[in-house]
Amino acid sequence: MLSKISSYVNFKSINSSVKYLSISALFTGIALGYFFTLIVILAKYKGYTEGTIGIIAACFSLGLISAGFIVSNILDKIGLYKTMSLAILIQTICVILMFSFFNPLNLAINHFIMGVFGGMIWMTMDTWVNLVSDNNNRGKAIGFYNSAITIGFAIGPLFVGFFGVKGIIPITLAISLMFIRSPILILIKKQVENIQIPKLDKKINFSFIKIAPFIFIAIFIGGINDASFGALFPAFMINEFFSDK
Repeated sequence: MLSKISSYVNFKSINSSVKYLSISALFTGIALGYFFTLIVILAKYKGYTEGTIGIIAACFSLGLISAGFIVSNILDKIGLYKTMSLAILIQTICVILMFSFFNPLNLAINHFIMGVFGGMIWMTMDTWVNLVSDNNNRGKAIGFYNSAITIGFAIGPLFVGFFGVKGIIPITLAISLMFIRSPILILIKKQVENIQIPKLDKKINFSFIKIAPFIFIAIFIGGINDASFGALFPAFMINEFFSDK
């Protein structure tokens, strides 16, 4: 029993690029966890209603859904590295635009664009982890990578407690956290470019819904719960007169 646990905890079998990618995933989680919390609090202070905040947050999720329809074509045309680099650049620009022109329409549009490119990063990273792993270490590699981004989401909101939401520091920090992922990607550029993506059918297959409808429904309901809670809980805290810190 102990030997099995020791074997699982040993991460030496995980491809080195996955470890670097997990660092990028960690900062992705920190950046998004901080940004989403910050933007909701700022919106409440601007007097936006919960309905407006919910619609803005929903635009990000709609973008995530939309990414699934285009990511395979983009991966096929420009490859893994360029896809991830482009997505990080566009997301950073979106954050700058949202803070520069803080109004509901601009927030909704840029949330949608961020969602599209966020979905592209998510799916591209998942593709990469699967490609460089084998049947013996794939579960460990995916778990390592997913743990990194989850820890990031937990750390991100803590920055609000440290720096608050007023002044230039929170905005600068949000932009910096978005951009800091780029240097990490450069470290694995050669490894990424040496991997060939298998040619697969690009048509979207909905057979999963027919095979496992209850799993699909459970995921769908779970997604609604997670998205609504993440978007509106900071607003609820402000309504209950908690400070932003």
